[in-house]
Amino acid sequence: MISDTRRYRLRRLLQESRHRLICLHGDLARQLREVYFVARKDIRRISTNGPCIYFDPDWLIRLSPTSLDFALAHQLMHILLGHTDRPSYYRGDRFHLACDIVANAVLRELGWQHDRLPMIGRIYCDTFFPITSGYDLSAYEALSGVPFDPALLPESKRRSYLIDSDQAWEDHDPCGRLGTLVLSPHDPDPPDLIDDGIDLGQTHLRIVKRYHKRHLDAPLEEPSPGKEEKERSSRVKNRIAHIRDRTQPDRYPNQPPALNERQWLYRPVRGLDWHDLTRLFISDDLHDYSFTPPDRRMSESEFFMPDYAVERESVKDLLIMVDTSGSVDAPMLDRVCTHVRQLLAALNDTVDGYIGFFDTRVYGPYPLEGLTDPARLRPVGNGGTDVCCVFEHAKQYDRLSGLILFTDGEFDFPDPPRSLDLPVLWLFTKPCKAPWGHSAVIE
Repeated sequence: MISDTRRYRLRRLLQESRHRLICLHGDLARQLREVYFVARKDIRRISTNGPCIYFDPDWLIRLSPTSLDFALAHQLMHILLGHTDRPSYYRGDRFHLACDIVANAVLRELGWQHDRLPMIGRIYCDTFFPITSGYDLSAYEALSGVPFDPALLPESKRRSYLIDSDQAWEDHDPCGRLGTLVLSPHDPDPPDLIDDGIDLGQTHLRIVKRYHKRHLDAPLEEPSPGKEEKERSSRVKNRIAHIRDRTQPDRYPNQPPALNERQWLYRPVRGLDWHDLTRLFISDDLHDYSFTPPDRRMSESEFFMPDYAVERESVKDLLIMVDTSGSVDAPMLDRVCTHVRQLLAALNDTVDGYIGFFDTRVYGPYPLEGLTDPARLRPVGNGGTDVCCVFEHAKQYDRLSGLILFTDGEFDFPDPPRSLDLPVLWLFTKPCKAPWGHSAVIE
């Protein structure tokens, strides 16, 4: 139970924060007047289900005004962007982090230029691989740029990635009955925080000026937002509506393949001898012979001959592509994940490059550097198959040492690309043989 004195203090803090946000971004923040604010000890920091914002009272009461304003604005973005309406398939920390990235990026466009805040932590606004601003993405699109699940990390590191909690996103509680109601839409504002939309009053003006001076380092010339601020709020409001439309996958039966994310798991199986296979592929095709050192068997001869470079397995800029088309089912994808893991373990530090996915287009690719567990990557795709997109994508690289494709081979093989002179290794999940390049079948 919360005492009346503490409840009053919490209510006052929330009213002041809500009032500041409305003064700064009235078109967006006025929805906070329709939200129930509920204290719950079982909530980690703060969460929302749309009609209610739940918070840990011990955490909220220690926030600075800037941190509190950001926490409420962050919850408002989750509501406006439709993140709380996620399908059940997208539960978990990884999708939550993608939602946070998009919400934070929209707030940054509104003027929140903080990289870190007390009691909030680091504020992520960009995806990880590749680095893309969340302002240009929906949460489902940002998900493919978060190649790890915070839930797999130690608790101390996991919390450093998540600003708030998604515990309440599926709660069906329209009136704040699952905790202690602190502030409801029916509670009137204190007299010094009343805004009739016309005359802000001297007391209110002093509060807003004080907030700007202390927390935004920008003096307020007029009590009402200027033209530039209104234009920015209007632009962001339109952007939110656009992102929300794209974050409702159930509305679009013909959605682009980028929104169809799949999972793959590491399941031990009998694998190929990757040392022999890569030696055959890399040594034969990439550096059959070398003049450093020359062939010592010809040292007595007047000819300077290259030596066969059988020991040189190191290769740079290797591109690994995984078929994620609709014909590749989940067990097959799991086998591919296992073999990719075995491949990376066998090559260890002898290879640099990228790994990506493809169906009718290419997703990624992501750097191999530092990637020890491919299961942390999330395959994207599920459409048809067009292997030509892989070779078109390969043209973007200045120099590729080789291309390895994991696929079921259920497509019409193209002619060897004349514009690319690089070795290709086809690794099939079904008995198949490519008309050109090297071929092998994985168990």
